[in-house]
Amino acid sequence: MTEEAPAIEDCQILHVYESATSVTEQSTQQSIKQGMEQSTEEGTTNQKLWKSVKQNPRLAICGISLAASALLYGYEVVFVGSIAALPAFKQHFGTPDGDDYIIPSVWLSLWAVSGPLGTAVGSLLGGWAQDRFGRRFTIGVASVWQATSITICFLSDEAPSIETRGGTYFAGKLAQGIGMGGILSAMQTYMSEILPTSLRGPILSLGAPLFLLGQFVGSLVIKAGVDLTARNSYRIPVAIQWVLSSIPFLVTILLPESPVWLMRKSKLEAAEAACRRLAGPQSTLLYNRLRDESVQRELENTANNDISYLDLFRRRPDFRRSAIIIFANLIPEFFGLPLLGHSSYLLEVIGMSAGKATTYFIGGVVASIITNFIAFWLMSRIGRRPMLILSMAAITVLWATVGIVGCFSSAGGSIYIGIGLILVITIAGLGAWPASYAIGGETSSLRLRAKSQGLGWFANSAGSAVFSAFLPYLYNSVAANLGGKAGFVFCVLSAIACLLSFLYVPEMKGLTPAEADDMFESGQSARKFEKHQLSIEVTEP
Repeated sequence: MTEEAPAIEDCQILHVYESATSVTEQSTQQSIKQGMEQSTEEGTTNQKLWKSVKQNPRLAICGISLAASALLYGYEVVFVGSIAALPAFKQHFGTPDGDDYIIPSVWLSLWAVSGPLGTAVGSLLGGWAQDRFGRRFTIGVASVWQATSITICFLSDEAPSIETRGGTYFAGKLAQGIGMGGILSAMQTYMSEILPTSLRGPILSLGAPLFLLGQFVGSLVIKAGVDLTARNSYRIPVAIQWVLSSIPFLVTILLPESPVWLMRKSKLEAAEAACRRLAGPQSTLLYNRLRDESVQRELENTANNDISYLDLFRRRPDFRRSAIIIFANLIPEFFGLPLLGHSSYLLEVIGMSAGKATTYFIGGVVASIITNFIAFWLMSRIGRRPMLILSMAAITVLWATVGIVGCFSSAGGSIYIGIGLILVITIAGLGAWPASYAIGGETSSLRLRAKSQGLGWFANSAGSAVFSAFLPYLYNSVAANLGGKAGFVFCVLSAIACLLSFLYVPEMKGLTPAEADDMFESGQSARKFEKHQLSIEVTEP
């Protein structure tokens, strides 16, 4: 009797496997046919962007609303480094230095890494919470946590001593980062699950320009308080974070739980109701599409309901996808975004006045915002792979010229370096940066998507923390003093990223989740994805 039970159980599992495999094969064979049937209202995979937006207005608005959380992220990133320059902030958090105040370097360093460190932790927690409690719940809790953490920062100047003020502010920024990580990972998971193929890449790419727009708003707010001495000069910028943190919280009130998550929890009626809220008259098409994408994974879900981060690396196809996601999230570090964020100080080090250096920085941000929004349209026309490879190749050349000019000290050289930095961020905004958001958001399988986004944002934040820690030593006059020659470092990194993109990053434009699964499972090379994409374009009416 004790030996028969396992045998019966094995037979049952085998029966489930055979049934699920049969469903998978039938679904894969019918994927093109189903896509053609649904193309009338949901749009073909490669149709024009604006036509797809018109056919899916509610889903487009939902996706853009979720992407708007990047405004808060951009504001926080520029906020941490800029607020320390405000006179009133230095007076309350620094020590006397003649007629001025100076903030201890230990606190500047700790505050600089607090955000990325917290975001890294929050991303991993968010990936776990999404699968256990849902995407909407995770965004909502993370938003409340984030808003509470802002209160800690707002009241940190009430602490009795400089040490406790600095420590309280650090704790608040660390906690904010944890909330931000949860928001970002869940936001990207939700978007990548519900958006149709024709909208998925472009709307995911909006994270880059909205991040920059948040930085731009933060720069203006901080600049407005430079000449003020009262505590409100830095308390008002802190309080504005409450306004921005309300964006993801309002999204959780207006949007339902992800239908994909509800289907995986066998809550089919709730999933239908969620589709009605998300798509209105087209809710049946949305429900059928999401159901068809999920049916092919019923065996995986039955065999392993509790997904861990180790599952991202157990199977070769999943390991490959996870590696691509990590690489995509590190693209900003490869093309030099951390150095571009310090461009004002770098230009001052090589001899440019503070006023001109700030002008170049703002000019680069504005130019990049414009090109990032242009990339929103290009994403649906050109694809992620060519945008990434071509822009990284151009950036490699630009960094090389910046490094060469940096070998010579002259007024004209500093101007060229300033222009070169603007061109780098502009070209990155036209290709590599928004493409990295799309690639990172759509490469994983649906089953592992929540954990994959947690891993991706962890890699992004960890990379940012590492670069933030060592970059000042490269160009600072009291350290390596490379100045403009730091361009050679990012020339090499950009070249490596360009080569890795060519060899390993596939073209996902126009691929449904089922088609992407088939390509990865069969072990197709990155270039063969593009050939498959061309075959889709040829067969479409």
